[in-house]
Amino acid sequence: MQSFVLGEAGAAAPPADAAAGAAAEPELLYALPLFRKPAFPGFYHVIQVQDPEIMDYIVRLRSSEKGGYLAGFMTKEMPEGLADSPQSETAAPLLSLPPTPQTQQGEKKTRKDTGKVASSDALMEVGTKLQARWGRTAAPAGNCTAPCFELVVTVTLGKNQAPSQPGGSLVVMPMQRIRRVGTISNPVAGVPLCAVETVPLPVLEVPTDESETSIEIRALNHEMVATMKDLLKMQFVNKEQFEQVIKYYNLDDPLKLADLAAGMSSAPRQDLQEVLTCEDAAERLRKVLLILKKDLESTRLQSQFRSQIEDKFAKENKKFILMQQLRYIKRELNLEWDGKQSIITAFKESIKKLGNLVPEEAAKAMDQEIRSC
Repeated sequence: MQSFVLGEAGAAAPPADAAAGAAAEPELLYALPLFRKPAFPGFYHVIQVQDPEIMDYIVRLRSSEKGGYLAGFMTKEMPEGLADSPQSETAAPLLSLPPTPQTQQGEKKTRKDTGKVASSDALMEVGTKLQARWGRTAAPAGNCTAPCFELVVTVTLGKNQAPSQPGGSLVVMPMQRIRRVGTISNPVAGVPLCAVETVPLPVLEVPTDESETSIEIRALNHEMVATMKDLLKMQFVNKEQFEQVIKYYNLDDPLKLADLAAGMSSAPRQDLQEVLTCEDAAERLRKVLLILKKDLESTRLQSQFRSQIEDKFAKENKKFILMQQLRYIKRELNLEWDGKQSIITAFKESIKKLGNLVPEEAAKAMDQEIRSC
């Protein structure tokens, strides 16, 4: 089998005869490791790349035969320094339309969504075929100022220019679920991505008959929709993007709705990978429904906690203001003297009782000190 390696810029990815095989033949793709979550088919994903070598390699891939496609596989382990929790920095939300250059240029800090792995053994077996729609380096240069939505990677750099700052952003459209069945080459110097053999997974279809499976799927879909409606009534991360995606896509297909819900969720990465991997329609919907229920409960708890904090602050602030107002009123009505005034009054009375026993100069000094208090 011929090697599937890209060395110098402009070199071909897989040989033409290898890529033109029968449909049953495995497809050769470069594997892009995904650290935070898997990519679900049918919705745009923004992948931010901190590693300049990977970003530069993707730029060079644009001129190759396979330049417009990558294989996205989540890593088996979360890289050190990244946390898998709702409070941690998460991957970018799904998008209904590709972002504009202005949107991307507003991002000052590049998130670490991908990076190098030692070998393909560090990657999950099931992933997605990614169609690269737009790449943008961290430091735009040259005369290209707008993205081009083509079947190849297009970046805001001149063809032979390299970014002056590391990293960049890559917009991809996941096309279909795939399985990794072989490894052609692991990363080496100058080639930071694995070259792997992939085969497409069967596309699940929702039965339209009145079988038990069909009835169960309809019931699960109805419950998913109801849960999503409850979730959209509350404030949560990526709510705005969630609403925008729903407007642009026909979500009558329960399985597509499930992919949307999973892609928007901040659930643990392993739970999301199980949704991607599941090849049974009803079981996939059950998994997504469980994720939605957990997201809804988590959002409710956060909302209750936030509401309790705000209520407590409001009550304490109101009490403080009322106490200050009450103290002021009492002073105006001579109903209450504060401690300082009481001490001064007692001191004056004590001096007054001494009468002529206090020297004149001492009396003047004490009176001056009292006035300065």
